[in-house]
Amino acid sequence: MDNEIQIGQKLRNIRKEKKITINKLAKDTGFTPSFISQFERGLTSASISTLKKITDALSMNLTMLLNEDEELQYSPFTYIVRKGEYKKLAYPDEKSTDYMITRDKAHYEVIYSEIKPGGDSGETLSHNSIEETITILQGLMEIKINGETYNLDVGDSISFCSQHPHSWKNIGDNTLKIIWVVYPPTY
Repeated sequence: MDNEIQIGQKLRNIRKEKKITINKLAKDTGFTPSFISQFERGLTSASISTLKKITDALSMNLTMLLNEDEELQYSPFTYIVRKGEYKKLAYPDEKSTDYMITRDKAHYEVIYSEIKPGGDSGETLSHNSIEETITILQGLMEIKINGETYNLDVGDSISFCSQHPHSWKNIGDNTLKIIWVVYPPTY
C-alpha cells in the first residue's frame, strides 16, 4: 500500500494546487468525499478505472499521476533540441534512420524518420505505448494495422493504438520522410 499512499499524496497535492475541494472532486467523479479523503491518506486503494475518473475530473493525464518524476509533472518547462542534437538511431539494413527530436524524459516522443525506397519495419510490431500518429512529409507509405492496409501520401496523417499489430514500408521511389508522435515514449 506504500505506492498507493504516494499516489494518494500526489493526488491531494495536485487537487490543492488546482484549488479543488474534496466535495467538488467527489461531485465530479461520483465518488464519496470520504472515499477520496481515505485514498489521499493511503487508507484505501483505488482501481485504475477509479484513478482515471479522478484524473479526468482534475483535467490531467493518468500517467502524470503515476509518473515518479515529480519535477516533470508540475513544473512548467521549455526545451529546445537543436537539429545537431538529435539522437540518431540507424538500423542495420541501412534503409532507415530515426532521429529523436524530443528531449529525454518527455511524456511523449517525436521521431523524424528517413526511409529509403524499399525500407520497411521488417516484422510486424506491437508495443506498450498507447497511441501513435504518423504524418508524411515526403514520399509514399504503406502501413498495415490489424490486417488493414492504408496507403499514405504527402500531408496525410494516421493515428492508431500502438498495441495493435502493425508494419510499414516505403512504397515510393524516393526517400520517405515522416514524423512519428508516440505516447507514452518507447525509447
